[in-house]
Amino acid sequence: MSELPEPIIAAEPDLRFALASERTLLAYQRTAIALIVAAVGFAHFLDGGPLLLILCLVLVVGGAVAAIGGHYRYLAVNHAIASGKPIPSSPVPLLLTTSLFGVVILSVIMVIEKAR
Repeated sequence: MSELPEPIIAAEPDLRFALASERTLLAYQRTAIALIVAAVGFAHFLDGGPLLLILCLVLVVGGAVAAIGGHYRYLAVNHAIASGKPIPSSPVPLLLTTSLFGVVILSVIMVIEKAR
């Protein structure tokens, strides 16, 4: 009976995984830019008030979470890929979802107040 050949272990991780991680980082960065631009646009074009201030702050903080959290996620995923470990989970998507839900609630309150 013939023996099976030993599997070849690549010296570097599969390039597709590294590029997918980079695309994910760029998606986080696009999200951060969009959130910050939305905050600046709201602050510029809407009437002031405490609700608008809170809305803009939530958007800016969400943008910061996306930018910084996306970068840390990118580093963690690349480290996991390079070391052959499982990809760790990240709290960033939950934080972004929660902040965007807050934006929705604040936006609804602002629309109802404008309609009065």
